[in-house]
Amino acid sequence: MVIIFPIIIGILVSIFAIIFRLSFETLQLIFFNTSLDNISVRLQDIPWFIILFVPTIGGLVIGILIYNFMPFGRSTGIADLIEINSDHKSDYSIKTALKGGIINTLSIGFGASVGREGPIVHIGGVIGSLFFSKIKKNQNLKPLLIACGVASAVSASFNAPIAGVLFAMEVILKKNSLNTFIPIIISSLIGSVISRKYFGSAPIFNLVELNFKSFAEIPLFIILGIFCSLIGLIFIKSIFLFENLYNSNNVPIWLRPAVGGFVVGVIGIFAPEILGVGYYGTNLALTSSIPFWFCMFLIFAKVGATSICLGSRFGGGVFSPSIFIGAMLGSCFGILTNIYFPDFASPVAFYAIIGMGAVAAPILGAPISTIMISFELTGQYEVILASIITISISCLIYKKTKLESFFIVQLYKRNQIEKL
Repeated sequence: MVIIFPIIIGILVSIFAIIFRLSFETLQLIFFNTSLDNISVRLQDIPWFIILFVPTIGGLVIGILIYNFMPFGRSTGIADLIEINSDHKSDYSIKTALKGGIINTLSIGFGASVGREGPIVHIGGVIGSLFFSKIKKNQNLKPLLIACGVASAVSASFNAPIAGVLFAMEVILKKNSLNTFIPIIISSLIGSVISRKYFGSAPIFNLVELNFKSFAEIPLFIILGIFCSLIGLIFIKSIFLFENLYNSNNVPIWLRPAVGGFVVGVIGIFAPEILGVGYYGTNLALTSSIPFWFCMFLIFAKVGATSICLGSRFGGGVFSPSIFIGAMLGSCFGILTNIYFPDFASPVAFYAIIGMGAVAAPILGAPISTIMISFELTGQYEVILASIITISISCLIYKKTKLESFFIVQLYKRNQIEKL
């Protein structure tokens, strides 16, 4: 039974992940006449009025749906999974999860600057929780089955089966044993196989050849880790800042996504790369296709756009925006290092890759899995070495501020738990 369930969960989560991705890509084709993550197009060719009005009108639709159909007037995400996995709540409704999935799909389809992995991980964990609710023979199976769903979701979404296993253990289980490792890796592998069978085995991003040049770069990795930690702190605080602004001004819940959508549309006119998941812009950074000053602008444009979207109660996650911001920051840093230290600096794309993980790791509270994602994207040992240094520094500084991961802060803000 412990082996059969992970297999079934892996299959179901993979199917849901494929449906979710096809759904929001179809909506983007309808509204924008292209997928916003299509790396072979030019988002600059989308008419300005489309970029402005689609997120605005879409936000109004989402606001009405959230106000009328969603408990607590918000969508669902990974924070809900952590709550399900705690002792404080065990009766999570699959109907609520599905409604949240629709809100998340519409949000990305309308061009909201949010991530796709969070919604997929959420529905994956809920599927695992649903299996537990049907048996309830062993309370210890609950976190294991949720973790199976989470691992399969990460694997199916990112083509990173090892990272999927590690993310589930870091964020959901928070403990390791051989008995838990085997079922989770089975679900993760199934998620990866089915996803690759449907979408192909090509990597998400077009990666150029990455050559690690010198151990003299280690001080540069440390400095990059400091910058990544600081931008991660700004990002998290900005999300809750915008949410607090709405609350303090008593803006109706149904109106908030429309206001946020309009602001994001204005930003998108000047920087369409920030629309949607953001993999189009991330790919440009990883191929060194963006000049320094525009990279700098995109860092703060994405921080602002995603903070406004999530603060306005659009559905979606923080993982994809985090790696977008990290890729831009790493690219900026790499451009400067290649100007001032040309003799031993690695390519700009190398810094973009390690910047991705160093911004995302403290925000997600998952440093080990983000290190592994960097390796699975590139297959290069040198990336792991650089990522370990940069991510460790980033997480260390982040922890010194006593700020928890985004998901834990969400739960604290909701006043629904005291201690997990």
